[in-house]
Amino acid sequence: MAVVTREYMKGGGSINIPDAKDVAYLLARFACNNHTICDDELRPIGVGIYPQGAMLNHSCTPNTMQSFHGSRIVFRAVQHIPAGAEATIAYVELAATRAERSAALRANYFFDIDAGKEHLSSPSKEITLHDSLRMELYRAPSWGMDPHDPMLTSLSSSAGSGANASRVRIERHASFLEPDSEEAEAGLSQSPSNAQEWVVNVQCWGPAFWQGDGNDSLEAFKAETVAGMLADAVHSHTRATDLVSQSRAAEACSIAKRALQSFGEGMQTHIWRMRLLEVQLRAAIECGNQWEAALEAAQALLQFYRWLYPKVWPNLGLHLATLAKIAALLEQDEEAAKQAEAAASTLRITHPESPILQEMLRLWHDTKALLSANADD
Repeated sequence: MAVVTREYMKGGGSINIPDAKDVAYLLARFACNNHTICDDELRPIGVGIYPQGAMLNHSCTPNTMQSFHGSRIVFRAVQHIPAGAEATIAYVELAATRAERSAALRANYFFDIDAGKEHLSSPSKEITLHDSLRMELYRAPSWGMDPHDPMLTSLSSSAGSGANASRVRIERHASFLEPDSEEAEAGLSQSPSNAQEWVVNVQCWGPAFWQGDGNDSLEAFKAETVAGMLADAVHSHTRATDLVSQSRAAEACSIAKRALQSFGEGMQTHIWRMRLLEVQLRAAIECGNQWEAALEAAQALLQFYRWLYPKVWPNLGLHLATLAKIAALLEQDEEAAKQAEAAASTLRITHPESPILQEMLRLWHDTKALLSANADD
């Protein structure tokens, strides 16, 4: 495929190359069937085609996970699979709402996990608050929701109400240049130019936003307040993530910390709080001197991960390992021993050949020894 692409870029060269339609089919098959190759810490390092591996279907409650040893792919059961039952994996991140996973699967794999069920209805009201923030209001969600979704989108104690936000890329269509404009005279194209930009789309639903016996009165101020807060959370997450990648971790920590303060008591389980905690954790570790903040973020994230991941899952095992190491750095031996033991229990299944498992076993042994020695004193 790489050779074909190179020859197209060169204009064909001296070899026969397939028709463009065939190349398009090849690229489409590759996009839908490749596996992202990751290291032991789930950092992507490449992509590969594994014909047998591509036969495994997606499930939002998978019974199998994949890992890599060099270029070799390995599938491991993470729960008992009865004889004759189908082995399934997760194509997308599981720490998300059902609507988010569904959107990712439609965009990247072209199938709908809720096919045949009632789909998202038109919003009762749509409001463009400004160029980069749109709001959709529903009386009730008509899309699929998993049992944990009400917690992940919770706003307050108002039963049945919720909100979530997503970043969507849109195209702005510019108008044709006037024939006598300076741009046209300079020889610039008179075709309309398209500019892509990101917009935050917020969906709000439930009685918190609709009042009256017939639920026909919109609480616009409340909805706009929620939309603005979630949009700020999305922007803060994006900014903090960019700063971490630019080795500006201290700034990222400050941004994430400020954004987290906007999540009131009724929103402690919201999905965007989880995402801000994730970037705060990464930033605090990168700082190298904010271990208390890192421990606080890691402990708060553990609640989310236990909800959203299977009991045995690589992301959960690695997070427990991170939590154990941070606790050990802070000389919180009891916490370190507890989390190292939990991490090793998961990693024995998900990472049996990884040095991370051996590190957790050593940490567990060492902290247990310290606790025992202290008890004797």
